[in-house]
Amino acid sequence: MIYSLETNFRATFKYFHNVSEARSVSENGFCISLGTERIENPEGNYDKQDCELKAFVRLAKKLKKDFPRLPICIMADGLYPNQTFFRICKDNGWVWIVTFRDGNLPTVWKDVLGLQKITEGNIRRDREGKKILRTCTWISNPDYRGFELNWYECPEEADNVMKQFVYISNSDLNYDNILEMTESGRMRWKIENEGSDIQKNHGYGLGHKYSEVSETAMKNYYQCMQIAHMINQLFELSSLFRPLLTGKMTVCHLWACMLGDMRHKLNLKELGILMGSRIQLRYE
Repeated sequence: MIYSLETNFRATFKYFHNVSEARSVSENGFCISLGTERIENPEGNYDKQDCELKAFVRLAKKLKKDFPRLPICIMADGLYPNQTFFRICKDNGWVWIVTFRDGNLPTVWKDVLGLQKITEGNIRRDREGKKILRTCTWISNPDYRGFELNWYECPEEADNVMKQFVYISNSDLNYDNILEMTESGRMRWKIENEGSDIQKNHGYGLGHKYSEVSETAMKNYYQCMQIAHMINQLFELSSLFRPLLTGKMTVCHLWACMLGDMRHKLNLKELGILMGSRIQLRYE
């Protein structure tokens, strides 16, 4: 697929890996893959194309099988508010927070607008420093076809610029937890930033095909990439690595130095000594 044409008329190719990816994200920067489901049409004749929503149904089964007792809170974008998503999460006992866009579930929006006029005590204002003001509002239990939802929004004003964040969730909302719920919803962006963007633009080569003849080889590379990214995060966010990032020292430069030492200085005897040593990694 031709993505763009440069000024010297040389075609630049980028390849798209259509997958539904479940990632575990945390406040300190971790974004680790827990499961992958390919979005691809079956061979031969088929009635409808595969899509992200269909892939989620298959991915949810994998997650429940692989992590049957793990307490999961799913953070998803505005594509997911639908009965199938709500039912799967309810059956599996999962908490969810979903970005709620204009046009999603019109009946819920109608209920929310009506309840806002008669609901009191559902506003919390919070100021961060002198520049950021958040005003959180929530509406509890508007019904959608038998599913009780909780709606909340948190406009954020900083330097005369207003940003709007709106979510729905199946978790209870109140004055004490509304700020935490808002921050939890915004952590979805870590999937894009610490996850996909890192793999696309910071050395992992997610935009390359890596095989001209075998789609299986490309899939295998993608899985190996997830493993490599997980190992790198475990080291980069550890108590041994973070203190090295002082001054103008960057993660990229440290990895380049480490790779150079492995290529030109490290021998099997030294490697054996290192492998026999025990170290402890700590995380914030």
